[in-house]
Amino acid sequence: MFISRKDVNRHRNSADKSDIINLYYLFFARVPETDEAVRQKMRLSKNRIIIDLLGSQEFFNFNEQELTRIIRSELPVDIEYRIWTAKYLPLTSDTVFEIVSSTTWGELYTKIFADPVFKSLVVGKVRKFNGRFLEILHSINQSKAAEPNQSAQSGQQLQPTGSFDGLSAGIATGWIWNSQSPEEPAKVEFRIGPVVVGSGEASLFRHDVMAAGFGNGLAGFRIPLTLPRDSNDVEVRAYAAGTNYELSNSPRLSSTPGPIKLLFDRSKKLDTVRRIKISHRIAKLGVRPKISLIMPMYNTKPEWLVQALESVRNQLSDNWELICIDDASSDKNVSLIAQAYAKADSRIKAIRLNTNRGIAAATNTGIANATGDYIAFLDHDDFLEPNAVLELAQAARDGADLIYSDELITDADIENPILLCARPAFCYDYYLSHPYFVHLVCVRRDLALSIGGWDETMSISADVDFILRTIEKSRTVLHIPKTLYRWRTHGASAGHSKQNDVTQATIGALNRHLGRIRTNAEAVPGPCFNVHRIQYEDQPKKVLIFIPTKNRVDVLRPCIESIFATVNPNEVDICIIDHMSDDEDTKRYIASLTGRARVFQWDGPFNYGAMHNAAFQATAEAPELILFMNNDIETISAGWFEEMRSQALRPDIGIVGSKLLYHNDTIQHNGVIIGMGGSADHAFKFHPHMTATGDINEGYLESLVSTRQYSAVTAACMMMRTELFRKVGGFDERLAIGFNDTDLCLKVGALGYRNINTPYAVLHHYESATRIKDKQMDHPEDSALFIKKWDHILKNGDPFYNPQLSISGSDHVLVGGLPRKSMNRLQKGLGTESIDRSMSKTLFSPLKRFFLKSPALGQTARGKEPEHS
Repeated sequence: MFISRKDVNRHRNSADKSDIINLYYLFFARVPETDEAVRQKMRLSKNRIIIDLLGSQEFFNFNEQELTRIIRSELPVDIEYRIWTAKYLPLTSDTVFEIVSSTTWGELYTKIFADPVFKSLVVGKVRKFNGRFLEILHSINQSKAAEPNQSAQSGQQLQPTGSFDGLSAGIATGWIWNSQSPEEPAKVEFRIGPVVVGSGEASLFRHDVMAAGFGNGLAGFRIPLTLPRDSNDVEVRAYAAGTNYELSNSPRLSSTPGPIKLLFDRSKKLDTVRRIKISHRIAKLGVRPKISLIMPMYNTKPEWLVQALESVRNQLSDNWELICIDDASSDKNVSLIAQAYAKADSRIKAIRLNTNRGIAAATNTGIANATGDYIAFLDHDDFLEPNAVLELAQAARDGADLIYSDELITDADIENPILLCARPAFCYDYYLSHPYFVHLVCVRRDLALSIGGWDETMSISADVDFILRTIEKSRTVLHIPKTLYRWRTHGASAGHSKQNDVTQATIGALNRHLGRIRTNAEAVPGPCFNVHRIQYEDQPKKVLIFIPTKNRVDVLRPCIESIFATVNPNEVDICIIDHMSDDEDTKRYIASLTGRARVFQWDGPFNYGAMHNAAFQATAEAPELILFMNNDIETISAGWFEEMRSQALRPDIGIVGSKLLYHNDTIQHNGVIIGMGGSADHAFKFHPHMTATGDINEGYLESLVSTRQYSAVTAACMMMRTELFRKVGGFDERLAIGFNDTDLCLKVGALGYRNINTPYAVLHHYESATRIKDKQMDHPEDSALFIKKWDHILKNGDPFYNPQLSISGSDHVLVGGLPRKSMNRLQKGLGTESIDRSMSKTLFSPLKRFFLKSPALGQTARGKEPEHS
């Protein structure tokens, strides 16, 4: 389990007797000798106790003989002790998983003291801890490793089984299980020849593996590999770690992901004959908007500038102009190269400024000299794909105000890919949180002129400021889900060398934007670079919380009590939907909540939608907001409730979801992807919440630390306005178990509202603990109905999930082959009218038409709108 500094602070707030006893047992292999020792430390935080114990004279004076005896002895059989250790010590996820499988004190000590988070937060603060303990520990481990392997001598062999399911974009997936240790995750490693290129523990839950009879299902792996740069058709083999047992379906061929391969192949295949054929096709398209490419230059490396210029001249479409603005480079070669190209091609203009005025002024000079219908921006050291202008012109024909595409980030060599940025349809909240598109950007020229171009007072982040002002005046933002641009990154890039200045400048631009659109919100720095938190005004409005349950007081009690521990009780009205609980402890606990929570009794078969609709209808006067929450949710810290409420109160927002974590702090939910796995599934499932260094996992394109739009979120914890729940007719009662929340979100999206997920509401979710044992999680009928009902989205693709990304296996990795057909479809986003409904109520999102194609919108089991709508 990953534990951040914030998590450590949370754990250190209380230390009871059992905590202190466990800590003594951990560091001295015994309980405290006197109650006085316990009483003295109960006033301290857990973290302080750990530091005191490690720095104590008793620990420091461990003699080697006693320490050797402890290290070689076995741990207590009771697994709960190891679980406690994993829960309360500040450790990385990898260490936590390894702790649970430890059998001796030596293994436990080795894993704990080697953990980078533990070392930085605890060991580093213990002055007397001089490495002697670790020296003894290392010496004992070395001598133990030299001893004959007893299990091997007795003929006991590792008996693993498993499968190497796939290798895509450097991510290896599959499962492995060891019959000799059936309840413990096995380890796997990957080799190219004798070289190990990746290893890890198979600790992800796989329902199919458990159903096949292989242990408890903790057998899946998703492991990034370190592959050679040119690794096409290289065999990668998967083994049980430390053995020569090879998994089934091994080897797999490593290869360049399909979208990147397509990108490089396109340039190589564009010979003269092919270009002539394409030009004839373009001619048949008729009149096309002219694209003006604006390229400021300053002391550019000659070879990089030539590559940029050649990439423009090699465009498939010839309806472009390139305006090169030399911002008074001291290197005379910059102007000479640009002027030479201008003489050779009349579509190229070369302008030189007399003084260095900065990139914003140089860009504005280009805009002022442009004659095209649209302008696009090209950096002087980057590369346009051959179809870039053609794709922009095609998108511009649809009347878009602002257009952006995907891009490939490379190192200094434009042929060496680092990351393909496969972006979603325009997400306003995502852009504020993290300006997720940089290149290729195209804007109507008259719009760029009307807003005054770039702000010349800004030396940094002027591009973000320009996009924000463009968004404010845009009715339609289009995303081209194709890679049209290569962005060369190198040490001289301003974004690399001036991160503090970038943050301050971007925060300033964001706050000016929020002020212009009259939104009562403030932008502040987020958890990592180039990520920002937009804090919207929260109002102390009461929220009605629906929590369904059947028995399982062991999960219901922590859920309820954690809500009251983190939320003002006067601001919530809890309604427990009791589905025929017959467990006496559960019934007594529910009865004890009189005055703190109400109870709605539901009899009959489990039907999530029907029981919630009925409970809602039975509410005499529902407050302005409602929150749906599973009984196996447990809050972690205060602030989650206010964050969700402040977002849900925004007039343009439909439903607000949260980041949910499994018990081991891997991600259970961070939005829902339509089409994933054939129907819909959670985004970033099983990805770690924190990194091995204790930092928050930013996720693909910073999605895990950004407030961003998804087509749907999960009702395990989601908030919405009561009026919207009524407007869409509540839950579709035909979806008794599965996809009822996804369906609700899609209906709300069809009305033009944005469904968003916030990373600032983080809770634990123990994944349907009430229902999973009696197989009520199986819902083939619901799956079939959902697929039929939302068939058009499944065919066209989720607009908030790029078609260059895989919809099978792991999400947010590039597809292994060619992108899906939906790649040819433009992805429409929101215009200003949907940013703030207080400004304009005349236009819903262009995505409204996309979602509204479903004939079943708003239908219930009776086939009509319910009375309360």
